[in-house]
Amino acid sequence: MLWGAVQAPSPAYLISNAETVTDTVMVKQYGAAVGKTVKDYGGTFLVGASSAVVELDSQPAPKGRFVIIRFPSMEALQQWYNSPAYTAIRPLREKATSGHFFALQGVATP
Repeated sequence: MLWGAVQAPSPAYLISNAETVTDTVMVKQYGAAVGKTVKDYGGTFLVGASSAVVELDSQPAPKGRFVIIRFPSMEALQQWYNSPAYTAIRPLREKATSGHFFALQGVATP
């Protein structure tokens, strides 16, 4: 990086692994509403819940539905997560699924 140059923030990734779904109606309601909330914060879906998991070694792949969403920065991801629009629909996901929901900091690219 050149001296004095401003480096773009590195992306952040939301990883969701819904291991079990207990209410498909709520999941559909959540799915219908979440896309706009993500887009409003610059998020892009990279992996959708219907994507196939391919096992690459002898260990079994985790079970369930996976979603990966890229945000321009961790700040944007956290703003989305805490936004009024997302907090209004978050209980649908929380009540209808169990699994893992977390964020990872990405690597900045030149």
